[in-house]
Amino acid sequence: MRVRSAEAIARAIRENWLHNRVNFYFFTDDNFARNPQWERIFDALILLREEEKIDVRFMMQVDVLSYKIRDFVSKARRAGCTQVFIGMESINPESLKDAGKGQNKASDYSNLISAWHNAQVATHVGYILGFPHDTEESIRKDLQRLMQEIQVEQASFFILTPLPGSRDHFEMARKAEYMDPDYNKYDSIHETTNFPNFPVPGSLKQLYYEAWETFYSFDNMKRVLSRASARNYWDIMRNYIWYKNAAILERRHPMMAGFFRRKSRQAMRSGVPVPGRWEFLKGRTREIRIYLKGVVKLLWEAQELWLHTRPRTAAEQRLVQEMGRIYGLVERRLTVSELHLAYQRAKSQLPTLEIPSKFSLYWQKWNLFYANRRVFTRTDINENWQRIVDRVRQYRFPWISPIRFFATLWFDVQITTMFAYAFLQSHDRNPELGLNN
Repeated sequence: MRVRSAEAIARAIRENWLHNRVNFYFFTDDNFARNPQWERIFDALILLREEEKIDVRFMMQVDVLSYKIRDFVSKARRAGCTQVFIGMESINPESLKDAGKGQNKASDYSNLISAWHNAQVATHVGYILGFPHDTEESIRKDLQRLMQEIQVEQASFFILTPLPGSRDHFEMARKAEYMDPDYNKYDSIHETTNFPNFPVPGSLKQLYYEAWETFYSFDNMKRVLSRASARNYWDIMRNYIWYKNAAILERRHPMMAGFFRRKSRQAMRSGVPVPGRWEFLKGRTREIRIYLKGVVKLLWEAQELWLHTRPRTAAEQRLVQEMGRIYGLVERRLTVSELHLAYQRAKSQLPTLEIPSKFSLYWQKWNLFYANRRVFTRTDINENWQRIVDRVRQYRFPWISPIRFFATLWFDVQITTMFAYAFLQSHDRNPELGLNN
């Protein structure tokens, strides 16, 4: 096992911070918990953070039993660890045996995840579909446990693939079992062999995409972000945007995709004919139109997630509690005028609980929408846009109200600006070190 010394790592991090302001790292040891120098490395990073005020943060790969090592979790947190990647592979005990990971106990996963959650470190698990004991029913059941019982924040899904050089590939080749001869498909998102419990070709791949869509559904992301610590909130949000773009829009694994895939007409692999210019242009234009439509929906969903789960100020929390109390006192639906009056009364009772920044003062001065009411959803805005789009498609242009159009545009610009400001601001702040770069 090859490792760098703690001194070499600290020196490289210090130089990167001083010259390029680089502050985030991924320690790619297959299992950092088994690095014989893990404690010395953590101690060196703790000194950099606490004495030299260098805002170093990192993620690392660990095994399922790492949380049982004395001081490992607590020191990782102090050293700047914000996320751990865990090769969980499966929570089906029989599938764990199939994977040769008998040391992983599915019953211990909840304790593992809780240990990292208590340290405010986000968890990201690798999960494989297609073991011999996996069925359509068992995968769906295990996925629900993964989300609701074990409560991991992020997951990366893979289809079991006999990679050349692996034991699986060697055994299957020895037994002359079928393996796809096209190595371009050996990327863990294609079916490259037969799966007895999935006799219909493509059925496992369909379930694979269903797993992505289920785990990264709005409801599950909302659950995760609602309980996430402020320390990890935006890291998780950024990964959600990245992962949904890759797995849902691009239909690629997130670890092999970025945003807006570039394609060249000439860049075709061997054996595939190069399309004509007009054919390529038509196909690519259609792809881009569908992709951009998906990106808009994705950004709207991210804004909706933020509005539902963003950390509330003390004033907002007091206001929500007051409104809830008022609702509890009546046995009927309140009228608009009664709601407005109740809101104003609740608002008038709120003390000044925070000192706004210069930006906030300027924002509230010119922004009547933001100053007069807090926003917790963009549902009305989305419905207005859909109404406008429907009338455009029906060529009913006279029925589009200019007032509604510009009001919807104005509200959308404001929410988008608020979200973008919060998103960009999250990159430069680390309250743990008192840094605001």
